[in-house]
Amino acid sequence: MPFRAMLVVAVVAAVFAGCGGDDSGGNGGGGGDSAASASKPFALAVGVDPVFTPIFVALEEGLFEKEGLQVDVQQYANAGEAADALIAGSADVAGVPDYNLLARAPRANLAAMEIFAEDPGDYVKVVAGKGISGPEEMKKIGIVPGTYSEYAAAKLLESANIDPSSVKFVPAGPPELPPLLEKGDIDGYVIWPPWTTRGEESGGKILYPTREYGLGTVLTIAAKDEWLKGHPQEAAALRRVMDAATKLTEQDPAAAAKAAAKAAKLPEPLTESAIGEIDFQVRDFTDKDRESFQAIVDYLAARKVIKEKPSLDDLIVRPSSSGS
Repeated sequence: MPFRAMLVVAVVAAVFAGCGGDDSGGNGGGGGDSAASASKPFALAVGVDPVFTPIFVALEEGLFEKEGLQVDVQQYANAGEAADALIAGSADVAGVPDYNLLARAPRANLAAMEIFAEDPGDYVKVVAGKGISGPEEMKKIGIVPGTYSEYAAAKLLESANIDPSSVKFVPAGPPELPPLLEKGDIDGYVIWPPWTTRGEESGGKILYPTREYGLGTVLTIAAKDEWLKGHPQEAAALRRVMDAATKLTEQDPAAAAKAAAKAAKLPEPLTESAIGEIDFQVRDFTDKDRESFQAIVDYLAARKVIKEKPSLDDLIVRPSSSGS
């Protein structure tokens, strides 16, 4: 086992020994006093779309405080920017989708602690402009660089046997994509809510979700591994918070949507609908996740987005590896 992986595993053993059993009852309790006695303030970076709803629920329900955590939740325009904040040191922990994580892993020693949300292929969708009936008619596709949007667009072309050199990728931020679509500057894009709905409002239409071409994604709670090694109690308490918050989100999507609207100004109907398309659950990484991660790494390396492939053994924190 690589030396760095051994260090992370040693910390994870402490983290999950601190977690113990799930006696929180889904309300964020259990272990709060011990966490409070050692908790240090930390910044948690998130994007502002419905997939981050559990974190907004945790804020609304006071779950961080119940676990004795001092957390500054920082909102960014998208998960790519949240991941960049983690790399830059502006945040200590972040909610990071798999693609964003792997594209940035070579630039920092990252540790993906757990998965808290999974899109089996229903949440992220292909949006087309006026008069466009399929990807084969798209000559200009909008992408959010360094995010899952870029990967999903590339896989869309691959699924339709379209030569990538025949299509121009137009980089833009999520809010810029619907206006570009309306003006005809792009023919389509692949993205998450609320920008799917915004595309429809701009005269476009949703063609289909990424499930149609066999693509899904997961979101992780990630940190630099030096933060994880130095803050095992906070990491354990954060996992309990996310476990409770994801359960509350699944149990009452309407209340969760209200929390997201309050914290991030997300439209309640759209958020509640999106919650139904996402599987919110704190879980560990599976062999299937590793296969998906490896496919993304191979894609990034082949296109020279990354110069070296990150080690998944180092990147993915597995509690089972600790023997706890």
